[in-house]
Amino acid sequence: MSEYIKEAFGNVYSMPNKYGLDLLKKILSKLNIENNDISSWIDKTIFNSSLENFYSPSKIEGWEYFSNNGKYYWNNCESENIEQNNILENEKNNVYERFKNQNKKVENIIEQIQIASYLRLIFELRYNIAQYDHIAPLLNRIEARTEDFAKVIKVVQNGEEIFKRKLTVLSLKNVNQDMKQIVPLIVAKSTYENHKYKKQEDEYFNLIVDEAHNILSETSKRESEKWKDYRLEVFEEIIKEGRKFSYFVTISSQRPADISSTIVSQVHNFFIHRLVNDNDLKLLDNTLTSLDRVSKDNIPNFSPGQVILTGVLFELPLIIQIDMLDKDNAPNSSNISLINNWLDN
Repeated sequence: MSEYIKEAFGNVYSMPNKYGLDLLKKILSKLNIENNDISSWIDKTIFNSSLENFYSPSKIEGWEYFSNNGKYYWNNCESENIEQNNILENEKNNVYERFKNQNKKVENIIEQIQIASYLRLIFELRYNIAQYDHIAPLLNRIEARTEDFAKVIKVVQNGEEIFKRKLTVLSLKNVNQDMKQIVPLIVAKSTYENHKYKKQEDEYFNLIVDEAHNILSETSKRESEKWKDYRLEVFEEIIKEGRKFSYFVTISSQRPADISSTIVSQVHNFFIHRLVNDNDLKLLDNTLTSLDRVSKDNIPNFSPGQVILTGVLFELPLIIQIDMLDKDNAPNSSNISLINNWLDN
């Protein structure tokens, strides 16, 4: 990190521009380091947009003084000004030593990505490889996501591999809507890739996605089309190819019509509870050939716990009644009785 900060400082002052210094300040702020603890130049430096160079109203050793306005100027060091190049090289070395003494580390992997992005952009601004206005929206998205990721993801060395357990439950109850789409994608992609290349036929992995309409929806309006397509393509590849690698997917949803039709078409077995929405019922007509008309007509009238089992495992559709769990084991998902509540009050 000390070497990176040294080079970033050199890039900022080798080719002065409007944004490089601000990015360097952001990096130091992320690391909880005062600018003056690294270099006295940083807080004194102001960008002159007309001359495209740096100046300072107060004295900086080695900068050129102009008596007509009483300011100190730092010219472009890409010129063959050997004296200024030597001054910059000395200050870079000072930055290196001062930063090294700070002994700063970044534990959060997302903040590491953020700082790496800033460092890369400082380099590209020096050599006119990138336009800041084009990259700024990406940096803003990284900044917006950093705090969200920090709340739900922690990268550790030699930690317990949670998916080695027989059963792992990841609850998204307390995460925001963006994370409800991103976290399942990370989990699905990472576990699929790991399982795919292990090639252990005697081990299987079953990914169960509850409330799948929130994760596999193709009608979401809160995200860009490109991101939505990528998210769905990952899950579609898994559900189409996963069986070859002993990786299986189970999805549960109250709104199956919102789920990608490609994903639904790859499902082999169905447990169908009560559905009343016309779009959901039409999905069954287009997807299920094993379900007879009488069974389909009964679906909107099912009582709680009633379910149709159909698919490749069943010769004929079966309608069964699932017993309710006792109160000690049942989830807290029952509906409140509004009438009783009103009468009590």
